[in-house]
Amino acid sequence: MRRRAVPAACAFLLLCARPAGAWVMPNDIDFSCTLHHAAASDLNSLKKLPGSVKTYIAGSIGQMADRGEFFNVTDAVEKPAPSARFIRAGRIGDYWFLWYERGGIAYSKHIVVLHLDLEMTQVADKTYGGQDDPCPLTDALIDKQR
Repeated sequence: MRRRAVPAACAFLLLCARPAGAWVMPNDIDFSCTLHHAAASDLNSLKKLPGSVKTYIAGSIGQMADRGEFFNVTDAVEKPAPSARFIRAGRIGDYWFLWYERGGIAYSKHIVVLHLDLEMTQVADKTYGGQDDPCPLTDALIDKQR
């Protein structure tokens, strides 16, 4: 019986020791769902965003880690890092969608829809849960704007 307890205890310690903010699940619905609208671009990195979207993020959301990078998931700051992390973004016509997660006292995921006119204007911001499929939520937010 003691032999089983040691591996279980080790597995538990390894699980607790991993940096929670760096965990990415590639099979997560956020990465695998398909939008109903044909996206002109579907981006998987913050680095690939155009300057106007990056400017919006800096001014309205703040510092953001790229997909897969460490971020502070909880309000217990483990190390200096952003409290937001990029999930996915893309362009559909004159609209950009941005999905990101925010740490803090209450972890949350967000869908932001931006309209590209003379400047980038936020037209929607919706919080969604971990079990929600963000693709139909994003499609509905864009349909509402058209």
